Amino acid sequence: MSDQFLYLQLKFIPKIGHTFTDEREVVVEIPKDLVQRKSESINEGLREVIALDLAKSAALGTFPTESERAPERYDEAPPIGIPTDIKS
Repeated sequence: MSDQFLYLQLKFIPKIGHTFTDEREVVVEIPKDLVQRKSESINEGLREVIALDLAKSAALGTFPTESERAPERYDEAPPIGIPTDIKS
């Protein structure tokens, strides 16, 4: 692990009625400078939101089929590892 990255653990729980039923847990590494660049023009308080959005997008992209990548098919557990200060 590096202090240049944020590490977020996300858990996706399929909603009832879908053909896939397995929960999925994904750990995503996001460069802090990417979050910094994306948030330069907006309120500093939104950096955690940007980091989480990037992590969710990357995590869903790892699922094997297109239908499994649809975020509306999941209930999400609260993320683990969102930092309180991502500047350092």
